[in-house]
Order: sequence, then structure tokens, then C-alpha cells
Amino acid sequence: MATIYNSELSKELILGAKIQTSRDRIPTELAEKVIPVMEVNPKLLRVANVVKGNNALNGDVTIYTTPTDKDFYLTGASLSVVKDATATSTLTRYLITTEESGLGSFLPIGTLTLTAESRSTSINLSTPLKLKRNTTVSITNSTTVGNIATSGSIIGFTIDNPNA
Repeated sequence: MATIYNSELSKELILGAKIQTSRDRIPTELAEKVIPVMEVNPKLLRVANVVKGNNALNGDVTIYTTPTDKDFYLTGASLSVVKDATATSTLTRYLITTEESGLGSFLPIGTLTLTAESRSTSINLSTPLKLKRNTTVSITNSTTVGNIATSGSIIGFTIDNPNA
């Protein structure tokens, strides 16, 4: 049997199991009948709490600005583009800044010159992507003639991380 020496774990066990300390003995050992379950990697077990969407006609649009005091993890995104037949070929994409590799392109959609088109794509990330603090998530697109409309949304979550 293993002994519990972690006071924080003991407090969580008391609160989570609703142990009445005036009537019941607090378990200090892990036995066959008491099996605590710990969240060992909280970054992967969070609930998505940020959902943003926006659209733009013939230009760039900021979807979200990451917080300055929390870590933001991107878990999914969708992107759509509609253009008329007079628009030139385009590349519509997200611009994001990650901790690891800096500013980059994400989830691109290409279209053809002189062709009316409607395209969309989406992604759900199995491993959340950590974005750099105080940076924007934006959609960029351009055309020299004609009209192009884009829309997109992102899903993610924030975590308090005072050590960052």
C-alpha cells in the first residue's frame, strides 16, 4: 500500500469524495478499494471555451487576439471562401503565431482565376496547438479585381500559466 503524503491530493480527495471529516477517517493510504484518478496532462483534457467567427470582403480580418496573461491552445478551425468569376486566383488562409515556429500559414484554400467558386475546409487537432501570447489569429486573402468573401471560426481554450 502506498501512503499519501501530498496534502493537496488529500484535500482534493476530501472535497471530491465529500468525506465528512467529523464522522469519517480520511484515507492516507491507497488500497484496493480507493483508487484516485489524477489529471496528469491537463492541457489535453480541457473543454473548448473560446469560439470566434468572422467574415470579410476583399481583405484581411482578425478572428481572435490571444491573451497576454494566459496560454491559448488552438483545437480546431474552419475556413470558407466564395468568389465571383471576375476575381483572380486567390490563396485564403489563417495567419497564426506559434510558440515553436513563429508566424505561419494555416489551413489554406486556393482558388482559380476567372472561375466562380465556393470552397470550405475545417480541421480538428488531436493535439492542441499552443499559440504565442498577445498575437492575432487572422484570415488573409486578396484579389486585384472582382469580389472574394471569406469567413472562419476557431475553437480553443485558455490555461492560466503564471510561469510563462
